[in-house]
Amino acid sequence: MSKELATMEESNKYHNIPAGWILVKLKDILGFVKGKKPKNLGPRTEIRKQIYINIEAFENKIFALYTNENDPLCEETDVLIVWDGARCGLVGRGVSGVIGSTLAKLRHYEIDSSYLFYFLQSKFEEINKRPRGVGIPHVEPNLFWNINFPLPPLAEQHRIVYKFGELLSRVEYSIDILKKLKLQLKLYEQSVIENGVEGKLTKEWRESNKNETILNSVIIDDNSNASFEQLPILDIPQNWQFRKISELLESKLQGFYYNKEYFSDGIPLLRISDMGRYGNIVYDNIPKIHASPRDVVRYELKKEDLVMARTGATRGKMCIFDKDNYKIMFAGYLIRFRFKNIINPYFVRFCFEHRKIKKQLLSTSHGIATQNINAENVKMISIPCPSLVEQNEIVKRINHLLFIVYNIQNIIQKSVDHTKRLHQSILQAAFEGKLVPQDQNDEPVSELLKRIKQEKSKLEEQRSIKAKTAKQRKRSIK
Repeated sequence: MSKELATMEESNKYHNIPAGWILVKLKDILGFVKGKKPKNLGPRTEIRKQIYINIEAFENKIFALYTNENDPLCEETDVLIVWDGARCGLVGRGVSGVIGSTLAKLRHYEIDSSYLFYFLQSKFEEINKRPRGVGIPHVEPNLFWNINFPLPPLAEQHRIVYKFGELLSRVEYSIDILKKLKLQLKLYEQSVIENGVEGKLTKEWRESNKNETILNSVIIDDNSNASFEQLPILDIPQNWQFRKISELLESKLQGFYYNKEYFSDGIPLLRISDMGRYGNIVYDNIPKIHASPRDVVRYELKKEDLVMARTGATRGKMCIFDKDNYKIMFAGYLIRFRFKNIINPYFVRFCFEHRKIKKQLLSTSHGIATQNINAENVKMISIPCPSLVEQNEIVKRINHLLFIVYNIQNIIQKSVDHTKRLHQSILQAAFEGKLVPQDQNDEPVSELLKRIKQEKSKLEEQRSIKAKTAKQRKRSIK
């Protein structure tokens, strides 16, 4: 055994890989072909027939661009890597065509392409989080080419890939089942809210409580001067009525505009990011500001105020302030609705979460670049109104069912997280030689490495000669 290989096998003990493996640098076993942008690029035509491989093509198999050029090409078995851009370090395969300008093909010699692919997949975070460049990030060459690659005998690589694929299919199947369960729970959550808002959850309750008073009837003014008006859209029980939000409101107010620094003391300022997934407020990281007493009085929330995000992608997101003796203001991109005592604000929030009413709510938005909910138009939306006693009963029943749903969702999410960690554990086991047993009848990895280096050297020499010949031709033409 050569001194070099003896040193490599000694280092294996430190790097936790089997004695029959060799730890090598990527630069010692891989070649590199950088993609480029063709001059003739666009949709497929009679001239442009060659697929142009970009990130979307190798990740999602969406082929939108074509060219008439044929260099540099990749085949379905080639491993590609995103070399430039925010996703640098992402690897893909399974496509053939002309390599795009932000990608590179990794030439490998007598290495199972799937084994290489899975290994580089496991290194994505390490590569992606340590890029080169400020404006447009690129794979850091010194980092990438000096990554230690655990090289087993070729026959063992095939066994690892087979076993990994077998285990991975089980993991992916489990994740797929869990995702379907999450979707079903989400649909059930929505049906719980809608059945509550439409009076279906309390049908038997109403039969047993016929003498409960209902909300006094108010005739909706069809001659309203408001520029936006929403009429009843739901089937509701006979003793329910529709009321405009304006009839139920005590007041509404857009939040406090603040663009200065935060402080360790002062009054908390509620932001969209502090609004929880379940219509609650997450108090852990609410910033504090310094505000005048006058502003504090004007923008301070009171218990059971409904707060709604009015702008951007999160518009329509809601929470209800639920604390006593806690001073907090709300930021400028929020709207505060304070209701009369004839309506339960939690019931109103559930009404706004009903898909049909939510659609009306979002349709009150205006603006081109950024959509903003118009609070005046929200006032004209009508919602179903049972008696206050029944509202309270509906809120109680919805919360009870949603509590069960959220607990199951948390269990499922923990299972998804565990399964994803299992995927990483399988990868780690694979590249530490723990996934399949070693076979003494396999060809020694030292022989494999020798051939890899010979083939790499041979191809690099051929490429060098080809490049020099092309350069000489250009000179002769000039």
